[in-house]
Amino acid sequence: MLDSREDVAGPHPPKIMNSYMPILGKFGDLSEEDNLEILVDHVCTFVERNTVPWNDKHGNKLAFDRESISDSVSTTCDILRLHRFKTKKIENAYYLLGIFDELYNIYALENDKRTWVCKAMDMSKYHDLLINFYHTDRLRYIYLVRDPRDVALSFMKTPEGDCHYYTIANKWVTLQNYALKILSENEDLVHQVRYEALLQNKEITVEGLNEFIGQQKFGKVMRRGSIQVIKRVSGIISDAKSGEEAKKAAVLSYKFKNLTRGKSFAKTQFQKWLTGPEPISQEDLLCLESILFETMSRLGYKPHIVVDPSKKLVFDPMQVLEFKSLNKIGVENMMEKLRKDDPDDFYSRKYQADVLDFPPELIKREDEADEEENTEEEIDYTKTEEQRKYPYNWPTSARKYGYLTSAEIDSRMETVETQEFELSGGYKLKVAALCQRGYYPTEKNKANQDSILLKKGTGKNQNNYVFAVFDGHGPCGDKVSQYAKNELFQKVENKHLNSPEKVKKALVDAHIEINNNLSRHKFIDDKLSGTTACSLYIRGRSCYISNVGDSQCILGSLQPSKTSLQARVLTNDHSPSRKDECDRIIACGGKVCTLAQLQEDDEYDEVSSEMPRVWSKDGPFPGTAFTRSIGDSIAESLGVYAKPELEHHEICSSDEIIVLCSDGVTEFMSERLIVSIASMYEDPLESCKALVGESYRRWMIKEERTDDISIILGFIEKPKETGKRIAAP
Repeated sequence: MLDSREDVAGPHPPKIMNSYMPILGKFGDLSEEDNLEILVDHVCTFVERNTVPWNDKHGNKLAFDRESISDSVSTTCDILRLHRFKTKKIENAYYLLGIFDELYNIYALENDKRTWVCKAMDMSKYHDLLINFYHTDRLRYIYLVRDPRDVALSFMKTPEGDCHYYTIANKWVTLQNYALKILSENEDLVHQVRYEALLQNKEITVEGLNEFIGQQKFGKVMRRGSIQVIKRVSGIISDAKSGEEAKKAAVLSYKFKNLTRGKSFAKTQFQKWLTGPEPISQEDLLCLESILFETMSRLGYKPHIVVDPSKKLVFDPMQVLEFKSLNKIGVENMMEKLRKDDPDDFYSRKYQADVLDFPPELIKREDEADEEENTEEEIDYTKTEEQRKYPYNWPTSARKYGYLTSAEIDSRMETVETQEFELSGGYKLKVAALCQRGYYPTEKNKANQDSILLKKGTGKNQNNYVFAVFDGHGPCGDKVSQYAKNELFQKVENKHLNSPEKVKKALVDAHIEINNNLSRHKFIDDKLSGTTACSLYIRGRSCYISNVGDSQCILGSLQPSKTSLQARVLTNDHSPSRKDECDRIIACGGKVCTLAQLQEDDEYDEVSSEMPRVWSKDGPFPGTAFTRSIGDSIAESLGVYAKPELEHHEICSSDEIIVLCSDGVTEFMSERLIVSIASMYEDPLESCKALVGESYRRWMIKEERTDDISIILGFIEKPKETGKRIAAP
């Protein structure tokens, strides 16, 4: 569940400390570089073979850099030795703990999280080490308390450790005593959670956990969104069983299938030792409660059979030996059953456990981490050297640029083939469009929130055309952008637009009316969702450009020398960075600052590059990165409105290219580069492919994810035009 928070990483625990502490001696003195390198290699291999894989945010299995980890651990332990202990040597255990810490830090960073949690209760055994290593300013515990009889019944049915109630009960008591000792000595470091309370009221329990962990803070990828929506408690709960860690575990081992089950299953987990389909027998319950009596009573669980100490059984040495023998046989039988029922799970566990028996030497690398070969056919369709610089014929060879195959990219693309529109005076516009769904490693199935519109008028407006790009944002951004797309054409098509004034008024009225209707929509919640809208209305050769948000309209025209093209943006972005827009927000009662400034997040290392956002003075919402949009009803009360800014341009003989695009294109490309790439091709669809491919490539280099990428591109053909189009410099 904690892994569902935006900022907390909670991988399946490989139990590094518990597995390596008993055999640490075989690695020798870890202050010696060679010995430390061997231990790092063994622990990294052990984690890389974990039964539930440690993956990065893209779903790729982590492969650790041994040399870097060794250097980091050595430095950390030198600091401990010199500054905390002030001694020549420290225990080997600190080197192991340093490796543990480094691996968890790497996992968190590779998943764009700000902190991590180790979900292994046996870490409580190492409290003295942990308090010295992390000190009280960093170390925290979440103590999950559950009826030990339910715990014992669960362990008896899973291939995880022991298979006799005597052994399970004794280990449980030992671990609880460690935890209770920490609770008594460092109460402020511990947050106690009752399993029964978690089942009965998840909201209250998770609220308490959130308060204990602290303010939710986004990682780098999520901070870049157009709107910042902090996940609510209900969202954390609902996402827990559908989260990546839960799904990975459930698929790989039947032991973890419960992680993806819902409320009906949760109800059966309360007192199943007594009322479940296979309750614990009276004989086994007597054995259990004889061992558990003091500790379970201390934790508030009422014994069922051993109602007072006089009823406890006392086990002699021969009985203890018999219990241990039965436990060993039970474990062997359980593993044999696992081998037959789920051989993949069995051999996965064995493959990991084998590492613990390896001799203390560097492990010979296997082919297990080899990358999948790229079998996509390389076809060079380019006609010029300039075209070779960009991903022409996109998405061929897409794997070179990112994490998706050509087929995966192709399935994300909406293509509008090249078509021709008649303008006045013998001019024509050849137009094509391409819209590619984004790649979000933390939301791999996120819907495409961009929409594109290309429409020819009818009736009295049959020589008029509407082109538009909509870039949605927020939880319902895809629905809002589609709604705006469907409505915009209808709003202007229903009016006889025979003058510039009528066109301009129709465009303004359409945006405002769509926004107002959206706020009353029965099936679209626009409180924290909205869309940009950049539209081009062409009547004859008159272009009317309307814009809200940060999508753009770009014109490529011949320079006076007629030897090259110059690019000009015909729209203005609506951002809190604009003084006039910022002033309006503040006048309406809004607050403008970055997320880091709002959260007083001094730890975030890219504060200077963060964009200012619009916030309410009453709380950390809505966090919009723009000052005009359709939708966003909460932000509207803070001065974010749907009134578009308008521009007019009359197409003339020097105009060559016109582009409408979302910020998926303009985020990392200038208008000059966009026009330059577009001018390399004769077919606007080819230009669209090259621009979308280059946008994707740049997103992957800069951020390892991509926004939705949309472009409508038109080539302007003049009467009796001859010769090739002039390229931008």
